[in-house]
Amino acid sequence: MAQKSLVFISCGQYTQHEIDLGKAVEQLIRDRTPYDPYFAEQQNTLEGLCANILSSLSRCVGFVGIMHHRGQVDTPDGRITRASVWVEQELAIAAFIQHVLHRKIEVALYIQRGIQREGMRQQVRLRPIEFVTPDEVLIDLGTRIQGWNLEAANSHPVVAEWRFETLNTTQDRHDYRFRVDLLNNGPTKVTEWRAELQFPTAFLENVDRSNEYLRIVKHDSDWSENQKRLYPGDRIEVFNLPYYVDMSNWKGGLYRGEGRRSDPTVLIRVWSGETEPWVTEIPISQLERF
Repeated sequence: MAQKSLVFISCGQYTQHEIDLGKAVEQLIRDRTPYDPYFAEQQNTLEGLCANILSSLSRCVGFVGIMHHRGQVDTPDGRITRASVWVEQELAIAAFIQHVLHRKIEVALYIQRGIQREGMRQQVRLRPIEFVTPDEVLIDLGTRIQGWNLEAANSHPVVAEWRFETLNTTQDRHDYRFRVDLLNNGPTKVTEWRAELQFPTAFLENVDRSNEYLRIVKHDSDWSENQKRLYPGDRIEVFNLPYYVDMSNWKGGLYRGEGRRSDPTVLIRVWSGETEPWVTEIPISQLERF
């Protein structure tokens, strides 16, 4: 069964009215959308924080934040009214996922009238809606979520990013280099991974061409303890392979040869954790400028 898109609901729980509003938002999303709502309950242990709030934030593609008054504080610029620390922190994590990990999250932010803009909210470009009564939140959100088109978060914590560069060109031959990085695009550290590259041997020198493809596998164990650890946003180069294109393997030769594929492909697979492998296939025609 396909995983549902998760909407994270961050709402104050200091009073029963606040809890009731959070539950009402949860029910609204459950009743009117195909998405899976998660109403974040405050946690008193590190295990609960990691297992519930942080893991749900890591999967969410929608975020509903509702900020209530949490008292007044004197600052050098005067007295201000602050919001819930919990909601501020959860909003900051959602901003990190969106701006650093480059995963789109739809955000609906509601601020009780009188709360001042401070902290990360001063830097993140959001258009919060002021409210006085809970009904104002529910009416606006009920309209807004109809325009959301959420896709479930990528279940692959580690993916590959590839590129190629030109080393030398002559009229008869072009030399290139194919490079592949592993990127941690998830919310947690990854220490165990494996990557596989399959490259057509017709474009490689000093290889056994009785096989149509050269297969190279790299494991996390090939690197030191410090090097193999991938924190969110980290990358590591795993493949660096020279290849060439000339008339023997270009469209006039290999591509049209009897029994050959019209456009050979490069295949990359990445395994991490218990998920299915991340896979991409690149036509060789996208890796040359002949």
